[in-house]
Amino acid sequence: MNQKNIYILLAILTLFLIFNGVYAANRVSESINENMIYSDIENHWAKENILEFTQNEILNGYSDNTFRPNENVTVAEFMKMVICARRLQTSENRQ
Repeated sequence: MNQKNIYILLAILTLFLIFNGVYAANRVSESINENMIYSDIENHWAKENILEFTQNEILNGYSDNTFRPNENVTVAEFMKMVICARRLQTSENRQ
Protein backbone atom coordinates (compact mmCIF):
# COMPACT_ATOMS: atom_id res chain seq x y z
CA MET A 1 0.00 0.00 0.00
CA ASN A 2 1.54 3.30 -1.03
CA GLN A 3 1.53 6.50 0.99
CA LYS A 4 -1.31 8.10 -0.99
CA ASN A 5 -3.61 5.16 -0.25
CA ILE A 6 -2.75 5.34 3.44
CA TYR A 7 -3.72 9.05 3.55
CA ILE A 8 -6.99 8.33 1.77
CA LEU A 9 -7.75 5.47 4.16
CA LEU A 10 -6.99 7.69 7.17
CA ALA A 11 -9.23 10.47 5.81
CA ILE A 12 -12.11 8.04 5.29
CA LEU A 13 -11.62 6.56 8.75
CA THR A 14 -11.57 10.04 10.32
CA LEU A 15 -14.80 11.04 8.58
CA PHE A 16 -16.43 7.79 9.62
CA LEU A 17 -15.47 8.34 13.26
CA ILE A 18 -16.72 11.92 13.22
CA PHE A 19 -20.11 11.13 11.71
CA ASN A 20 -20.51 7.95 13.69
CA GLY A 21 -19.59 9.86 16.85
CA VAL A 22 -22.21 12.53 16.28
CA TYR A 23 -24.88 9.92 15.60
CA ALA A 24 -23.94 7.81 18.62
CA ALA A 25 -23.76 10.77 20.98
CA ASN A 26 -27.16 12.06 19.86
CA ARG A 27 -28.86 8.77 20.64
CA VAL A 28 -28.86 9.54 24.34
CA SER A 29 -31.18 12.50 24.62
CA GLU A 30 -32.62 14.61 21.84
CA SER A 31 -34.29 17.30 23.89
CA ILE A 32 -32.55 19.31 26.57
CA ASN A 33 -34.42 21.09 29.32
CA GLU A 34 -32.49 24.17 30.43
CA ASN A 35 -33.64 23.64 34.01
CA MET A 36 -32.69 19.96 34.04
CA ILE A 37 -30.86 18.90 37.17
CA TYR A 38 -29.18 15.55 36.85
CA SER A 39 -29.72 13.29 39.82
CA ASP A 40 -26.05 12.33 40.10
CA ILE A 41 -24.21 15.69 39.97
CA GLU A 42 -25.57 17.45 43.06
CA ASN A 43 -22.24 17.41 44.94
CA HIS A 44 -19.95 16.92 41.95
CA TRP A 45 -17.08 19.39 41.52
CA ALA A 46 -17.99 20.06 37.87
CA LYS A 47 -21.73 20.65 38.41
CA GLU A 48 -21.70 24.27 37.17
CA ASN A 49 -19.75 23.37 34.03
CA ILE A 50 -21.98 20.37 33.31
CA LEU A 51 -25.10 22.54 33.54
CA GLU A 52 -23.55 25.30 31.41
CA PHE A 53 -22.50 22.86 28.69
CA THR A 54 -25.93 21.22 28.81
CA GLN A 55 -27.61 24.60 28.27
CA ASN A 56 -25.30 25.24 25.30
CA GLU A 57 -26.14 21.77 23.93
CA ILE A 58 -22.52 20.63 24.06
CA LEU A 59 -23.31 17.85 26.54
CA ASN A 60 -26.37 15.69 27.08
CA GLY A 61 -27.38 13.54 29.97
CA TYR A 62 -28.99 10.16 29.76
CA SER A 63 -32.71 9.45 29.51
CA ASP A 64 -32.85 8.39 33.18
CA ASN A 65 -31.95 11.97 34.30
CA THR A 66 -28.37 11.06 35.08
CA PHE A 67 -25.18 12.51 33.70
CA ARG A 68 -22.72 9.88 34.95
CA PRO A 69 -19.85 12.34 35.47
CA ASN A 70 -17.41 9.72 36.68
CA GLU A 71 -17.79 7.47 33.64
CA ASN A 72 -15.22 7.48 30.85
CA VAL A 73 -16.05 9.58 27.80
CA THR A 74 -16.31 7.55 24.60
CA VAL A 75 -14.72 8.66 21.36
CA ALA A 76 -18.20 9.31 19.99
CA GLU A 77 -19.14 11.53 22.92
CA PHE A 78 -15.85 13.41 22.68
CA MET A 79 -16.27 14.03 18.96
CA LYS A 80 -19.80 15.36 19.54
CA MET A 81 -18.47 17.75 22.20
CA VAL A 82 -15.75 19.04 19.88
CA ILE A 83 -18.16 19.53 16.97
CA CYS A 84 -20.82 21.22 19.10
CA ALA A 85 -18.31 23.47 20.86
CA ARG A 86 -16.82 24.48 17.51
CA ARG A 87 -20.29 25.20 16.10
CA LEU A 88 -21.07 27.36 19.15
CA GLN A 89 -17.78 29.22 18.79
CA THR A 90 -18.32 29.98 15.08
CA SER A 91 -21.91 31.12 15.62
CA GLU A 92 -20.82 33.52 18.38
CA ASN A 93 -18.13 34.95 16.10
CA ARG A 94 -20.70 35.70 13.37
CA GLN A 95 -22.86 37.86 15.62
